Order: sequence, then structure tokens, then C-alpha cells
Amino acid sequence: MGFEYDDRPDPRTIPLEVMRVQSRHVHYARLSRSLPTGALRCMQPKELYIVGDGINSGAKIFIANPKLSHLTIMFHCGPEYHTTQPELETLTQLKVLSINHVPFTHSPDLLTGILNKNAGLQKLILSYPYGILKFKGCRPLTNLQSLDFSGPWLMNIGLLK
Repeated sequence: MGFEYDDRPDPRTIPLEVMRVQSRHVHYARLSRSLPTGALRCMQPKELYIVGDGINSGAKIFIANPKLSHLTIMFHCGPEYHTTQPELETLTQLKVLSINHVPFTHSPDLLTGILNKNAGLQKLILSYPYGILKFKGCRPLTNLQSLDFSGPWLMNIGLLK
């Protein structure tokens, strides 16, 4: 079962009343707004796509579902990476991780924790990060099969080292 919630009228959006009752069956979710408390009760989500204010609700899902295997998270609006870093680092079974629009100005090694805890990571997508100076303390990603990078190389000199 798939799910999309952004509180706007849309034929793909599941009504909140139905979601509260049936969300335990959700395996794929796209969140772009914060959810009311208790609205999404995923028991075994496989893939989450989270953008903007949906990151606040997503952080609770990470803690409740550390075996999540696919995560796409977009930080171009809403909370910044460092505010959800502890929750993201509870994930240990990621196979695919896509992180978009992350500023690394708070710390040059923001991704080290999540990468080190997901040794089975097979695909890493970094879209428009900026400020990557180095990956301090990052272990080799021995299972990585695909690395996609889109963004300015000069603003991410650490990827070239």
C-alpha cells in the first residue's frame, strides 16, 4: 500500500481518518507536511520519500522503524540535516539513501554517522550538497554499487580528495 499526505485536496491523498486506521499497512510513503500525532503508524515501511516539513514526522518513523531500506530525504525547505541527524543515525539497514540539498556548513562530517551505521548501503545519491570538505572517520562503503552526485564540485572539494 502506498501513501501520500500533504493536507491538500488531491485524489492521491488518503483521508486522515482512513490513514489513522489503515496506516499500519503502508510500505511506501511520501511526506511533505508534518502529520498529526499518531496519524501514521507504519509497522514495516520499505521506502520513505520525505521533503520539507514532512521531515519532522519522518524523524519519528525512523526511530520506530530502524530497518527501513530506502530513504529519500530533501532538505531544500524545512528542517536542516543536523536537526534530524540523531534520528537518521538510528537507521542501520539502508540499501538506498538519497539526500538532497544538504548544507555541510555545521560540520564537515555530517554523513559519517549514517554511512558508518549502514554498511550494507548499495546506492548513495547526493543531490546538490554543498560544503563537503572531507569525510572524516567514514569507513569504506564496501557494498556500494552506485554513487550518484549532482551539484557543484568546487563547493564540495572533499569528494575529490
